[in-house]
Amino acid sequence: DYIHIDDVVWSYEQILTLREVHVLNIASGQGVSTRALIEYMQGRDILLKLNYADNANEISTCVASNELTEKLLGSHNYLSVFSYLVEHLD
Repeated sequence: DYIHIDDVVWSYEQILTLREVHVLNIASGQGVSTRALIEYMQGRDILLKLNYADNANEISTCVASNELTEKLLGSHNYLSVFSYLVEHLD
């Protein structure tokens, strides 16, 4: 789950207005794998030096739930990592 710093700042600004918050996931809720990012950049002829580690014990998917965050802070249009890459790399 990749999240832009501007989205983190927005979330913190909203949290500061709340009276009682215990634990919240500050996350986009958009599942994007590192592999998908690598393939995206390689598909645009961006050369990457990759060094793969043994990942036998890695989890296959991890997407933060932002359901409670959206309930408390309201809906937010998080910047997609791919939108960011299109804007800054293409």
